[in-house]
Formats: sequence, structure tokens, C-alpha cells
Amino acid sequence: MLNISTYFPSLEEFRFKKLLKETNEEKPFWHALLSIQGFIHTLIQEQKKNVQSIASEELPKGLIPDGKGLLVTQEVHLKTALLSETENIFLEAGVTLEAGVVIGAYTIADKNSTFRQGAYLRGNVIIGKECVIGHTTELKNSIIMNHTEAGHFNYVGDSILGSYVNLGAGTKFANLPFRTTEEKKEGRKKSIPLLLNREVVDKSMTKLGVIAGDGVEFGCNSVSCPGVFLGVSSIVYPNVTIRKGFYPPQTRISATNLV
Repeated sequence: MLNISTYFPSLEEFRFKKLLKETNEEKPFWHALLSIQGFIHTLIQEQKKNVQSIASEELPKGLIPDGKGLLVTQEVHLKTALLSETENIFLEAGVTLEAGVVIGAYTIADKNSTFRQGAYLRGNVIIGKECVIGHTTELKNSIIMNHTEAGHFNYVGDSILGSYVNLGAGTKFANLPFRTTEEKKEGRKKSIPLLLNREVVDKSMTKLGVIAGDGVEFGCNSVSCPGVFLGVSSIVYPNVTIRKGFYPPQTRISATNLV
């Protein structure tokens, strides 16, 4: 149930698999979410050897740096890779950015991925090849593997999505547990205990959205509680709230069979 290859059979095809595989050697693989920024920084330094770093004044027309990332003011289709060391952003050739996209610092995306109008990448985001991040979709501190689509009105935070995952319109992942007023005032973080077969397998994460294996489908307006693990090819029906926990491959989650 906790084997990384069980969740992501297509992992070897994911260009940035190193982060997940190295994390899995010593810790639960979802702890890779705690190391995204460092991984991106190292990757950008390595890419400098192969891709000429583009200074702010040399950015393609339609891309404006704002000190925290890039604003897209008109559609841009990258014919060559873009590497901005200042903004800590690396976008591979073939990436398409529609007007209105906001890309925060520490973002990398593989070839031929598309970012539609209104997409908001808050930073610490790793995206595979041929993905779609759509209108009014917000991503932060997440890993998105190849051919995955979050096309309309989605929120993805502190999550790992395998290849060929699809988020129906309005799908949102909660990533923070409820806190009392006192906990908020004191700035206290609250852990998310993860139970498998009634045993706690991890209680170190204070933010965690969804771990979705390859091929998972989310119906429109589905919502997940913090700490949901969905096995390969699971299906979440529309308008369902998914409780925290581990779900085996090919689970079908509807309002009537949610346990």
C-alpha cells in the first residue's frame, strides 16, 4: 500500500522522478513535498550548463518578472527552454502560456505542458510533460506527473498526482486540518496522523492534500479532506467529499459507498 511503484507505475517516465525515489530510500515518499524548493534550486543550477540563463531583460515578449515570479501578459509558446535563475523558474521547450497566467518562483515544467488563462502557480511546483493546468486553477507545493490535467477551477496544494490523472471542474484538495482559535492565534501547526489498518504510519505532516496514483479520475466538484491516498485507477464520483485515509487501487468512491 505504501510502495511508491504501486502508486506510480509510470514513474520511470517522469523526468523529475529523482526527488521521489531518493526520498523513498529513507522516508515515506510523500515527504518529497518537504524538499521541492531545494530540488528545484539544484536542478536549475544543473540546467545552467545546458541552457543559457535568460536575464529579465531578455525574457520573451509577454513575460514580465515581478520579483516573485513571472506574469504572462500575452500568449507565449516556448520554442526553446526558458531558464530564469533570478526567478528560479525552468520551463522546457514546447510549453504554452496563455495570457493571465501567474508563475511563482521555484517552478519547473517539462515539455509541451499548457497553462491556460488564469492559472496560478504559487511556487514550489514540479510539472511533468504534456500536462494541462487550466483556468482559475491554483497549484502550490505539489508534484504533477506526465499527462495529468487540472483544467478548470481546481485547487491542488501539498499533493502528488501520478500520470494520466484528471481533475473534473471544481475539484479541490483540502490540505490543512481544522485548528482552534487559540491554535491560530499562537501560530501552532497541527499534524495530520495517517492511519493504515488502524496503525499510525506517519504523523509528521502538517499540510498534506492528496496522493493520487496513476490514472485516478476526480468527478466535478469533488472535495478531499487532508491526507487522502488514492490507489491506481480509482474513481471519485462528482460532488463527493473524500475522507482522509488510504484507498486501494480501482476504488470507486460515491456518496453511497464512502466509508
